[in-house]
Amino acid sequence: RSSDEPRALFPERAAECAVCFEPLYQNGPSFFLDDTQHRSCVHYVCQSCSDTCVPQKECPICRAAVSSTAPLPALEHDPKGWFAAASCGKGRLDPAELCHAVAACLPISEERLLEAIEADDGPWKRSWDRDHDGLISEEDFFAPNNGLFAWILEHMQELHRLEQRGRSSAPDIRANPAAWFDFWDGESAGSLAFGQMLRGIFAARGLSSVEDRTRLLATRAEAVRLWRRC
Repeated sequence: RSSDEPRALFPERAAECAVCFEPLYQNGPSFFLDDTQHRSCVHYVCQSCSDTCVPQKECPICRAAVSSTAPLPALEHDPKGWFAAASCGKGRLDPAELCHAVAACLPISEERLLEAIEADDGPWKRSWDRDHDGLISEEDFFAPNNGLFAWILEHMQELHRLEQRGRSSAPDIRANPAAWFDFWDGESAGSLAFGQMLRGIFAARGLSSVEDRTRLLATRAEAVRLWRRC
């Protein structure tokens, strides 16, 4: 269930702009267009650096020809625009396009995401690529409950939750268990549901949803044993 999945994000793992090394997700990720107004490549840089790349007429990462730039649409406000940009207008996302686009809008490790995608028990093969053709169609992307769109939105909501509380991460359970409890008890109910507790444990151990599936399942099993003792 999605409530039992880790949704913690770790800013220290965020993808950086290749020019200024600032976190992409916080600085308006933009992409490059060629002289036909098609995407030059799959890469992103921050908005301010994208303008400095145009006079150079090439992507600073892959040297593809550049004529202009465009911002990556905000997924929460323009999901279809985001998908069109991320898929380079082809209507289907391949793994490289997915990893670059997700890492541009979330503080997530692109390398770990790719590893999770390539794993036999990873979310790509389990849920996102429903046709098993190695690509994600728009229909796959917007599939209710277990599509990639729902996955990204859940992580964005967790990110906003941290921002609203003025934090970049949850409190340390070892240093301040009371603050840790209050953080995950978001509705101030005075108790935690299993899913809340489990997500808190995942976060305390630095586990995101793109970790090795075996490690996630082992942590969940340990949490179930502890929960049953309560």
